[in-house]
Amino acid sequence: MIFCRLKQTKKQGLTRDNERGSIIVWILIAVALFAALNYTFSQGFRGGAENIGKEKAKLVATELIEYGGSIREAVQMLRINGCEDNEISFENNIVSGYNNPSAPTDDTCDVFEPEGAGLSWTTLTEDAWDDVDGNSGLQLFSGFHCVDGVGNCNLDGYLMFFLYDTKTAVCEAVDEQMDIDISSGIPTENFSGDKFQGIYGTSGASKISFTGKPTGCFQDNAGATSGRNFFYHVIMVR
Repeated sequence: MIFCRLKQTKKQGLTRDNERGSIIVWILIAVALFAALNYTFSQGFRGGAENIGKEKAKLVATELIEYGGSIREAVQMLRINGCEDNEISFENNIVSGYNNPSAPTDDTCDVFEPEGAGLSWTTLTEDAWDDVDGNSGLQLFSGFHCVDGVGNCNLDGYLMFFLYDTKTAVCEAVDEQMDIDISSGIPTENFSGDKFQGIYGTSGASKISFTGKPTGCFQDNAGATSGRNFFYHVIMVR
């Protein structure tokens, strides 16, 4: 009887060893599957020049339009508080070149200062733009453009916000939301503009022909940025 018990115990021990081995194999398979799934997921949401899905593009387009709207509202508040159109300042501690000599020294007409509108400079998601060069993803506040049918254009520049190298899918999504015809591709316009420093392009503003569209996206057809997409949003007309 003792011998029988010992034999039974040995058999049970072998069974447990087999069970342990099977569990380890399943754990290794689960880890491998998780790693593969995680890699696939991360690849699908990488920024840069890779494409994004249509639904994601719609979401990013909406975020861009809302961001432009927040800048417009901030400038409107500054105007209500008494700032002249040439006193508006976009000076910030992230991107240089926006110093406006005409702005009050107490920062009360600064968009990105607590004494002014109190906004914080936002670095836009890479889902919005393609990585082309050092200016990719650059947001530009300029006074050298106007849009046909929006305010009093007449080649008189007013404040606008631009995003360099907007992804094609996002650019198309913006235009679709704004009822801009893209049946023949993204419309082309001539882009040229400098950072706003209190001076407007009163005699040579670049006119965007999207009649009555304060927001849109176009492809540049001339100059150093030819072939690249630009999201735009009118901030303040004059």
